Amino acid sequence: MPILTSEAKGQQTMAESVPVVVASDQSDIPVTLNGEEVTISGSVLPAGAATSANQTAQITAEQAIQDALNRVLVHVNIDFSDAAAQTIVAGPAAGYRIRVVSLELSALVNVEIAVKSGATTIRTFQGAVMIWAPPTPANLGEAEALVLDAVTDDRITGGVSYYVEAI
Repeated sequence: MPILTSEAKGQQTMAESVPVVVASDQSDIPVTLNGEEVTISGSVLPAGAATSANQTAQITAEQAIQDALNRVLVHVNIDFSDAAAQTIVAGPAAGYRIRVVSLELSALVNVEIAVKSGATTIRTFQGAVMIWAPPTPANLGEAEALVLDAVTDDRITGGVSYYVEAI
């Protein structure tokens, strides 16, 4: 499309030139400098420039930090005297899971207690004092409750520390 102006522009100073826009699908435009053709090889961006990939990685890192800050550590006391399964922490909503940070249990006699993710046993303890503090929090299944199941009806007391996270 021709540029229509009232005067001829030709080669003028920048202040008197007509601005143009290069189309996004423009083919290569040869560039010359002092009669020599200029070629560019490799990336014209410096290392670490704000590319889409770098921004996506940064957003992902920031989201991981925000998720960690949003975790709320909860402690629940445990006290029961029943051989039936005891739901200690109700299952969270779909898309979430409980992560057990520590579990401390004691009884006046040696007992056997199964720690369950819903109906699935993930750990069994035997003794009068039981302490479980895994090096990384133990994952329960998605939307599954933390359940303790004792073999006898002896009194069991203690506590569990946990948090809930999205998966």
